[in-house]
Amino acid sequence: MTELDGSLTIDEDTFNSTLKKIPIILRAITTSRVTTDTSLVSGSMSGTNYNPGTYAFEIDSSTGEGTIDTDIIMTASGSSYVATTGDVSGTVSYQLKLGQVLPIFMLDGRWRNTLQLFASEMLASGGEIEDKIDSLNEDVASYDEQLVSIATKMESIRARYVAQYAAMDTIVAQLKSTETTITNMMESWKASLK
Repeated sequence: MTELDGSLTIDEDTFNSTLKKIPIILRAITTSRVTTDTSLVSGSMSGTNYNPGTYAFEIDSSTGEGTIDTDIIMTASGSSYVATTGDVSGTVSYQLKLGQVLPIFMLDGRWRNTLQLFASEMLASGGEIEDKIDSLNEDVASYDEQLVSIATKMESIRARYVAQYAAMDTIVAQLKSTETTITNMMESWKASLK
């Protein structure tokens, strides 16, 4: 399941229950192969020139010719038939009566290889993930420099405010001294007028 935050989770009970009931499901996802729902026919694929899907395999009772989906002719080779072209390039071995039609399922597990290649490229040295990590590390270094610069500016401003406050405090002290002097002079003048 895809969660709201984009992460993927799996319900282990449902997964294990389904896998026990139908174990072929996991093999269908991870393994390229030919299968049928009967033991009368078996098959194999040669190469990767096939399209996954369900195909009908038939042996013509009058000619003994094998076909898949009525338009792909298969070459007889003993008890096997081989298709070298088309969507179902591969081999089908048979043990069935002439004229009988059976479904053949061609399953594609190649996505696993594609996923492995994708992951390898992403995780490889110089891959997209490493590039992103490098870019983020550069951003962090830049932010660290900015923080140092801001801290330096803050210290400079603090020092300026402390100096200004000290100068103001000195002026206020001088004014208080002047006030005291003037107050004393006024008191002396008032006393002399009496």
